[in-house]
Amino acid sequence: MVAPGGFAARPQTDPTRMDYAFTDWHTEQFEGEAFEFETTPIYGPRTIHAQWIFRPEGSFLVTFVLNDGVFPQHVFNPQLVSPPTGGALFAQRPLNPTRTGFGFAGWYADSSFNTAFDFYSDEITADINVYARWRQPRVTFDTGGGSPPPGEQIILGDWSRVVRPPVNPQKSRHVFVDWQVEGEQIPFNFPNRIVEGDITLVAQWRPMQHGVDWAEAPDSTFPSGVPVHAIAWGNGRFVAVGGNWDNGHIAHSADGITWQTVTTSAFDGKQVNAIVWGNNKFVAGGQDGNMAYSADGLTWTAIEDSTFPDGSTIRGIARSGGINARFVAVGSGGRMAHSSDGLTWQSVANSQLLSTANTGAIVWVNFQAIIKFVAGGGTRMVHSTDGLNWTIGSSNFNGVITSITFGASRFVAGTAGGIHTSTNGTAWGCL
Repeated sequence: MVAPGGFAARPQTDPTRMDYAFTDWHTEQFEGEAFEFETTPIYGPRTIHAQWIFRPEGSFLVTFVLNDGVFPQHVFNPQLVSPPTGGALFAQRPLNPTRTGFGFAGWYADSSFNTAFDFYSDEITADINVYARWRQPRVTFDTGGGSPPPGEQIILGDWSRVVRPPVNPQKSRHVFVDWQVEGEQIPFNFPNRIVEGDITLVAQWRPMQHGVDWAEAPDSTFPSGVPVHAIAWGNGRFVAVGGNWDNGHIAHSADGITWQTVTTSAFDGKQVNAIVWGNNKFVAGGQDGNMAYSADGLTWTAIEDSTFPDGSTIRGIARSGGINARFVAVGSGGRMAHSSDGLTWQSVANSQLLSTANTGAIVWVNFQAIIKFVAGGGTRMVHSTDGLNWTIGSSNFNGVITSITFGASRFVAGTAGGIHTSTNGTAWGCL
């Protein structure tokens, strides 16, 4: 007798039947589901049906021990291996079982999983058990000093694959190449490789090629949407300036990777567009003609008069070398100013730039026979050997000039419509 809500006890002895083998107790007479004695409560009269498999003389039973797994419906367990007309007896491989949270790892001839069972070569000569093995491989990631490290993955389900980490790690002065299995020499095939055991994927790196490989600094301190307009190096420190209108920002870094905000910049929150190092100081300029200087890039002092009026914008600053070294600043409206020390400024009488120009850029070059400033504003380029007297160069630019630099024996200028080059800073061509 079973009390209402109680559980029936599995019979201690399996029933027997001539020419048949008992397989299990089921909820229905024909097939149905296996009856779970330990978890099925009884609330009234209940019939539990013995399931049988016909077993002729000389046949054998192969029982699949599922180890908490389950077969799909209509897979018979045990499997009857009947005598053939001649030759050896072999079991048929069933559909793979499943187990929540695990992947099926194959059939084994022993419960310790030492010997895999081969359905094509292991002859059946007696009743045997074949054991299901389950896997739950763990995948760990070794970044080799990079960050952030991806979390460990546990491979679940049958024939599951490793998921590629959504974010590649970063490492100072290195470029991430790919992931490899520890000890292997080829990239790990994330879409297709089946993992059958614990593995470690190791990040592969190569040294950065200067000027070719670029990596984003983890935190530039510039808020989202706030652009960086210029960067200078001096006194063992990078200083970056930028901002939008009335939203200026300055940051500094010793290595170009880890940045900190400059809390007091003397620009009163105004946009900062240009910066240069010279005469043992940084000099920066920006919105409303504001200009400031700093010996270390951290503490800034406002320059009283940059000569650029309110409403104008300083776009670029450069400094020449030699005995008569001079700072020169260029800005909107074709304005220019010069200073021997970066502190006291005077207007350039005639910059030769268009008064309608709202953009500006400037560079100083001392290379072989080329010793001059070259500046651009609007669509006109001008040049000067002293920063005071300027000559018009080329005006055939297909867009307003936004930047100028020099290297590899040539000037390169960026515009709103492309890139232009010049070997002397006077005559320019368009790429």
